[in-house]
Amino acid sequence: MLVESLASGNQLDDALAVCEAQLKDRPDDLTLGMLRASIFEVQGKLAEADEAARRLARKHAKQPALYRLMARCRLRAGKRLEAMQALEMGLQTCCESGKCGSLPFDVEAGRMLAQLYLEDRLEPERAMELVGQVKANLEKPGWFESYLDALIARNLDEHHLPRLLRALSIDLPPDDPRRPLLQRSFGASALIASS
Repeated sequence: MLVESLASGNQLDDALAVCEAQLKDRPDDLTLGMLRASIFEVQGKLAEADEAARRLARKHAKQPALYRLMARCRLRAGKRLEAMQALEMGLQTCCESGKCGSLPFDVEAGRMLAQLYLEDRLEPERAMELVGQVKANLEKPGWFESYLDALIARNLDEHHLPRLLRALSIDLPPDDPRRPLLQRSFGASALIASS
C-alpha cells in the first residue's frame, strides 16, 4: 500500500526504493513485482519494465496484465512486432469458452493485438478472429470497435469506408486524441470524412 500511495503521489523514486527493499525479502511476490515493472514503465524505463514483466511471466504465466505491460513498453520503443508477440503469448493463456481451466478471453489484449494487426495489414484472418472475440465479450461495442471495423474496411478496400470514417469522426472535438489515430491510419480520408 505504501508503494501504491507513493506512486500515486508521483514520488516514483521513493516508491521504487520501497518496492526494491520489499522484494529483497519477498523476491517472488507478484504484486510487488508488477508494481516495480509499472513504475519502470511510468518512468519511461521501457527496457527495464519489459524485462521485469518478462521475468515475472516466467513464474506467473497466467497474468494477462504482464503481457499487456510488455506490449505497451515495446510499442513505445517502436517494436511493434515484438509487442504483437507479447500479446499473442498472453492470449495463449486464455480459453475462448472460459471453461478449459484457463483464463477467459482478455478483451484488452485482444483489442490491442487486433489494432496492431489491422493497422500494419498483417495476419488478416487472425485479426478478424480477434475482432469477433472482442465484440462477443463486450456488452456493447463502442467507438474503438468501430475503428477496428473501419480498418477492416480499409484493408479490404470496401466502398463504405467513407461512411464509417464520418461516423467515427463526426462528434470528435478538435483536440480529441482519437483524431490523430484516425489520421495515422486513414490519412487525408479521415480529415475529408470529418468535414
